[in-house]
Formats: sequence, structure tokens, C-alpha cells
Amino acid sequence: MATVKTQIEYPVRCKPALLYTYLTDPVFLSQWFADKVEQHGDSWTFNWNGEVVEGRLVEKKINASVKFEMDYHDDEEYIQLQIVVDAITDEIELLITDFCEQGEEEDLKLLWDTSIQRLHRAVGA
Repeated sequence: MATVKTQIEYPVRCKPALLYTYLTDPVFLSQWFADKVEQHGDSWTFNWNGEVVEGRLVEKKINASVKFEMDYHDDEEYIQLQIVVDAITDEIELLITDFCEQGEEEDLKLLWDTSIQRLHRAVGA
């Protein structure tokens, strides 16, 4: 089945530098993204309910974005977390790019909705 690139935006009420810390630090990622996150150079290990997934940090822009390639994705797929600042209102949004099987877009959104709720609690937003 074909995979679909999916982008989802979420408002986040905190400074970009703080949000970036929650996107790049294993301790902070463990508060909202996965149950446990470990970093070994550019190699990362993500643990969700005992399921361990290996990934690599392939791109990082300070206070702007991170991009991970996960072992469960195909070669051209990734997870990108991008901080977007509205030029007029200064409101912060987290733009998530992820991939899923065609027809599973709503399930992916629900998964991210749950993670972003935890992120909001973690940053106090």
C-alpha cells in the first residue's frame, strides 16, 4: 500500500528556544514523544510501550526544526518537527511532517494529538 506524506500544525504557547529543547533533548522528548529516548551521537533509540525503534537525527536547525529518519520508515520517509513563528502575531506553531499508509491519516493525526497534549502539559502551555 502507498504511503502518504502528512503535515499537521499545532499551536504551542512557549518560546521557540524552549520548544526546541523539547524537540532535541532526550530527557524532554521522553516527557511527550516516547516513553524513553536515548541518544548516542546521531543515533537515537525511541521506546514506546516496550517497542524499541532506532532512528537517526539527519537534520537540525537551531530553534527551528529537527528531522529524524526512523528504521520503520522507507528510505524517503521521515519525521520532521518544525517551529513556525507567525511574522505578524508572533504565535508559535509546531508543524509535524510524518508518513503513514494511505487511509490511515486520521489515525496518525490522533496519535499526534495525544503526543501534543502531553507536550502542552510538559511546557506549561
